[in-house]
Amino acid sequence: MKFLFATLLFLSASTVFADEPRVIDVRRNITLSDSDKIYKDFYINAGSDHFKKGQTLTASRKLNVRDSSGSTNIGEISVPIGELKIIAVYDKVTVARLVKLLDREELPMIEQSGVMTGDLVDLKK
Repeated sequence: MKFLFATLLFLSASTVFADEPRVIDVRRNITLSDSDKIYKDFYINAGSDHFKKGQTLTASRKLNVRDSSGSTNIGEISVPIGELKIIAVYDKVTVARLVKLLDREELPMIEQSGVMTGDLVDLKK
């Protein structure tokens, strides 16, 4: 019985944490003057088998929706955050640069603005 439970737990965890392309690191340059351009780069855990240089990606964040008491999970939604453009592709890693953050006027609010580690990426649709 314990073996069956452990196996089911492992299978459900592997489904949840599948190898979906996601942001694994965020880096930005340090400017020395106000006129220097600020770049923000996002390192993604997928390489040349998924992406090509010059493609545009949409970064999105999965949010769990709960009732007001916080005890009942209603479901999960994927909220678009911003657009990224791929600037470099390697075997297992892709580097994308922030193009723009999406306006929140017609999109759900998010607690932390901007693309961050853990956000999922997909080709812009």
